[in-house]
Amino acid sequence: MPRGLSCSNTFLSLFSPSSNTTLPNHATYTSMPLVTSDQATEISLKQDGIIPDVIDSFQSKTLLVLSYGNGKDVTLGNKLAVADTQHPPQVSFQSDSPNDKYTLIMTDPDAPSRKDPKFREWRHWVVTNISGASDFQPANVCHGTALTPYMGPAPPHGSGPHRYVFLLYKQVPGSNVAVLSAPLGDNRQSFRAKQFSGQAHLELVGANYFFAENA
Repeated sequence: MPRGLSCSNTFLSLFSPSSNTTLPNHATYTSMPLVTSDQATEISLKQDGIIPDVIDSFQSKTLLVLSYGNGKDVTLGNKLAVADTQHPPQVSFQSDSPNDKYTLIMTDPDAPSRKDPKFREWRHWVVTNISGASDFQPANVCHGTALTPYMGPAPPHGSGPHRYVFLLYKQVPGSNVAVLSAPLGDNRQSFRAKQFSGQAHLELVGANYFFAENA
């Protein structure tokens, strides 16, 4: 596994789509019905088993936009090269208020493989206390509390495609400050995002993911 990386060049900014944003089916623009962005997210998460392997069904409240640069964006289940994802991505989402705080998790439920996920989940990145922003003003992710520094994907050779899942949580009144400030240690295996968010009393508001493979 590669060493954890810092996020000194990683920024979090706001993406502010209309609440009525619709996403057309790319196969046709004439006969297929339109779906909202939150419906498209749920459909993809269920199709690729992230619901229920990692999270339960939820109401998405923001698009979670991630980019590794040079057109290498995370788009609900696309495939990215391992070499292109070794540094933290830029992260964008819509914040309700600049006073809000958020937690971001990146996790791999397919460790060491999807067929034999005995180490599910592998914890790749956890940052809490990320400040919201407004009017597309960037906020540095490193101003948050890094409970787990970023580790890029390192799927074992021949283990098939791995799902790398990003989860955005809003820290609501009553969130557990102790859980959100305690480092998670060096052992990254057997993490449970669902359990962590439950202990911290977080509200899941957005999700995105990509596949990577070391064939």
